[in-house]
Amino acid sequence: MTLGLVMPDVVKMLVGFYRAQPEVVALLGHPLSVRGKLAKDTLYPAIRIFRVTSQPVVAVPHYIEEAWVQLDCYGGNNRQAERLAQVARAALCENGHNYSNSEGVIVKVRPLTMSDQPDEGFTPPRERYVVEMAVRVRPHPA
Repeated sequence: MTLGLVMPDVVKMLVGFYRAQPEVVALLGHPLSVRGKLAKDTLYPAIRIFRVTSQPVVAVPHYIEEAWVQLDCYGGNNRQAERLAQVARAALCENGHNYSNSEGVIVKVRPLTMSDQPDEGFTPPRERYVVEMAVRVRPHPA
């Protein structure tokens, strides 16, 4: 039996993608403000990216996967968070198709939702816009 391909780590792909987007970095002030996890030394404004869920586009052979990802866009105030979310969504929609790095290739991007959701995990709550995107990825050919 031959196993299917191992799918790329979509979070690592998107962190690399956003760190290379000048419009996003200009709003953040530093490319390291894009992360898969927030750390104590995270500089704000910031974007946190994580995979919500994923599924194969075609089960056999499993060579393309659609991941639903969430971008938590943090700003110093509500307007900054909203602007960062809008620019991040537009950058991925316009420049994400066929983006490639060591993890794999983005083959399709579909915007889902964007909403104002202050992060109650901080005291006081931190201004945050949440962007959800569907991102189809594939590994590099063997």
